[in-house]
Amino acid sequence: MENKKTAVFGIYTTTNQAEAAVNQLMSQGFSGDDISVLMEDSNSSRQFAHEKNTKVPEGTTTGATAGGVIGAAAALSGRRSLSRAIVQIRGDCLVSEIEPLRKLLDECPNMRSLIGAHEQALFAQAQQSAACNATHVIESRFARWLLRATDLCGSDELPLTQEYIAQMLGVRRTSVTLVARTLQKAELIRYARGHIKIIDKAALRDTACECYQTVKMNYSNILLRTND
Repeated sequence: MENKKTAVFGIYTTTNQAEAAVNQLMSQGFSGDDISVLMEDSNSSRQFAHEKNTKVPEGTTTGATAGGVIGAAAALSGRRSLSRAIVQIRGDCLVSEIEPLRKLLDECPNMRSLIGAHEQALFAQAQQSAACNATHVIESRFARWLLRATDLCGSDELPLTQEYIAQMLGVRRTSVTLVARTLQKAELIRYARGHIKIIDKAALRDTACECYQTVKMNYSNILLRTND
């Protein structure tokens, strides 16, 4: 592999498939330091890297797309992306330049379809969030946002301030403080400055509006149809 730059991308639906791909790459001369595997959450990524002696992914994941892709529209359309991603919770990611990714998508129709479906799922989530913010009470929206955040980062402990959550929900910080106190008194969550821990996830689901399950179901359905 000397004096030759080679990039290989892959999307797999099971851990066994990812392990087989890593084994094949190593048999072709790639070292563990050349290979990174991004799992559904940071802990799984680190555990996989430890077990397979591969490189731990570096960087961050966005709160909206852990296990997904951001900025892919530029590679799909050949134009500059019109959206901006904001990191909500620190995590792991893999980074690619646009041109290599665009070339890969041209050569791999299945991967292009999957990334296109992911973009569709994100758009549907944005629409649902806009409707939710306009129609549902703060308590339900707050619960929905916390549940989605825990799903995406793979942890019941969230390093988030109430000020930041207020910005995400489009409300005043005092409103978030009142709701957080109510949920803590009901023993659904525990919070301190810059830190929120989910105590009773089942009860939090009962508090959340139906948008939580709708977004989760739409995301799964769109991607599952692509894999059929």
